[in-house]
Amino acid sequence: MLADARPLLLLSTEAASSPLGPLPDGTPRVLLDDPAVAAELAGLSRAAVRTSFSLDHPAYVIYTSGSTGRPKGVVTPYAGLTNMQLNHRKEIFAPAVASAGGRRLRVAHTVSFAFDMSWEELLWLVEGHEVHLCDEELRRDATALVAYCEEHRVDVVNVTPTYAHLLIEEGLLEGHRPPLVLLGGESVTEAVWTVLRDTEGTYGYNLYGPTEYTINTLGGGTHDSATPTVGRPIRATRARILDTWLRPVPEGVAGELYIAGAGLARGYLARPGLTAERFVADPYGLPGERMYRTGDLVRRRARGNLDFLGRTDDQVKIRGHRVEPGEIEAVLARHPEVARAAVVARDDESAPGTRRLVGYVVPADAGDEARGAAEREQVGEWREIYSAEYAEIGTALSTEDFAGWDSSYDGNPIPLEHMRAWREATVRSIRELGPRRVLEIGVGSGLLLSRLAPDTEAYWATDFAEPVIRKLGEELAADPGLSGKVELRCRSAEVTDGLPAGFFDTVVINSVAQYFPSLDHLHTVVRRAMALLAPGGALFLGDVRDLRQARVFQAGVQAARAGAGPTPGRCAGRSNGASPWRRNSSSTRTGSARSASVRRCAPRPAGTTTS
Repeated sequence: MLADARPLLLLSTEAASSPLGPLPDGTPRVLLDDPAVAAELAGLSRAAVRTSFSLDHPAYVIYTSGSTGRPKGVVTPYAGLTNMQLNHRKEIFAPAVASAGGRRLRVAHTVSFAFDMSWEELLWLVEGHEVHLCDEELRRDATALVAYCEEHRVDVVNVTPTYAHLLIEEGLLEGHRPPLVLLGGESVTEAVWTVLRDTEGTYGYNLYGPTEYTINTLGGGTHDSATPTVGRPIRATRARILDTWLRPVPEGVAGELYIAGAGLARGYLARPGLTAERFVADPYGLPGERMYRTGDLVRRRARGNLDFLGRTDDQVKIRGHRVEPGEIEAVLARHPEVARAAVVARDDESAPGTRRLVGYVVPADAGDEARGAAEREQVGEWREIYSAEYAEIGTALSTEDFAGWDSSYDGNPIPLEHMRAWREATVRSIRELGPRRVLEIGVGSGLLLSRLAPDTEAYWATDFAEPVIRKLGEELAADPGLSGKVELRCRSAEVTDGLPAGFFDTVVINSVAQYFPSLDHLHTVVRRAMALLAPGGALFLGDVRDLRQARVFQAGVQAARAGAGPTPGRCAGRSNGASPWRRNSSSTRTGSARSASVRRCAPRPAGTTTS
C-alpha cells in the first residue's frame, strides 16, 4: 500500500513508525518526538498558511481488498465528508440527542482508524459531543467494553452487527442502555435487529456503504422498519436498482445497486482501467455524471426502504431455479430457535452433477421454560439408564465392586488399581474435613458410603435410581450397627425436601456432578445443598466436568476407537454425530473418572464453598 500510495513523507513518532521498517523509495520520516524536528518546528511562524482549496480535492485515500489480492486505493474527496456531516446532523445526531433529553452525548470510538467507518465518531466530535477513544485491547474485549460503557454511561456505540450480537450477549442493553447503537460494515441479522427494536430506551440504526462512496450511502433504523433494512439513500445520494441491461427494476424485485451523488469517490488511485470498470456512466444523470456498481443485490419495499439480499456472485442455480442464499438465510434466521444462519450450494452426492442447498444454523438460546424442560428430559434419561444398570449389578457395601466403570476409549474395565487409587484419594480428602454428620448426594453403589459411614454419627444418602436405593437398604438391614446410622432417600440431586436443614457438617457431591445437564443445574444443587449445612460445615464437590471441553473429549474417544492412523474427517464426523451426554452409562463414567480431578473443600463458614 505504501508503494502504491507513494506518500511524500511519514509524519509519526519513533515508537509508532519503527515497526514499518524501510519505506519505499526513501520516503522521509518526520518524527515529532525527534529533538531536532521539535526545535525546527518551534522556530517556524505561527501565522496561518493560506492555500487554494476545493471540495473536490482528495480528503484521504483508503485501501480496500481486491479480487486479485492487490489492494485498491479509493480516493475520497472532501465533498463526501461534508455531505456526510450534513446528513448525520439531521438524520442521526439530532434524533439521538432528542432521545437523550437534549444533552451532549458520550460516544465510544470502537472502530479501527484503518476503517472508514471510524469517521462516524469523528463527526460526532466535530458536532461538539464527547468521544471516548477505545484502544485496541479494550475494543476487542467485549466484556471489558460493555463494562466501560456501563461505567462511563456511554450513549452511542458504533460496531459491526456481529460484534453488536456479542456485546448484547455480554449485557450491553442491561443496566445503562446506550440510546443509540450504530451498525455497519456487514448485513444485520434478524436477531440483532429484533433485540434493538424491542428493547425500551434504545434503538438501532444501520448504515450501509461501500468504500467507493464516502463511508455511508444508505441508512435506516429500527424505528423505520420492523425487519433488517439498509434504509434509504442519505442526503444528496441516488440509489438506482437496475437489471443486467441497466434498466430500473419494479418495486419488490431484486436488482443490482448502483449509487451516485455527492459522496462518490473519484476512483481508484492510479488504476484507470479498474476505475472505468466499476465507476460507470450514469444513464439517468446529468451529462458526465457517474455511478458506482456495487455488486450488491437489493430490493425496494413499498415504503422506500431497501433490503440487502446478498452479492451478485452468490447467486446459484438449483434444479433450473435461480436462488439467492441470502434470502433463504433471512428466512432461516427468522425461526425463533435459530440465532444465525448461512446457506451455501454443495454438490449433491445422491445426484452427481447437480447441486443442493445446505443450511448451517447456530441455535438460539432457549427460554427458561424450554431450557428447564430439556434439563428435566436429560435427567430423566439418566435415571432410566442407571435404574436399568443398577437392577443388574450389585452394591459395593460389603464387596469391592467397581462394575460398570469401563473406559470410554477402549470399552474395557478401568484397571482395578486405578479405581482403588481414585476411591482412596477421594475418601482421604473427605476425611480431612472431619465428617461426623454427612449427606452424600448421588450415592450410587455405595463406593464412598462403605468407607465413610462406619466412622460417622449419621450418614444420609440420596440417589435418583430406585433399584440401587432398594438394594442398599436390603444390604444395610443385615448390619444393624451401620443401618442405625444410615438414612436412604430416592430423589434427584436438586430435590432437598425433607432433609434436615442446618444439620450436616459435610455434604458430598462426587461424580454425580458430571451428569448435571447445565451449569445452572449445578448452581441449583450447590445452593440447596449449602442450605443444609451447619455453621462451619463444608461442601465437597468432586469429578466436575468442563462442558466446554465435551467436543474435544469426544474427539479423543473417537480417535482412540478408530485405531492407528484415523483420518481427521472420520474422527470429526464421529465426534460431531454423538452427544457426549447421551452415551451409555459405563463410557460416560469412565471419561469423567479419567479426565476430571477430585477437588477438596477446606471447612468454611456456612454459606461458602470451594471446589
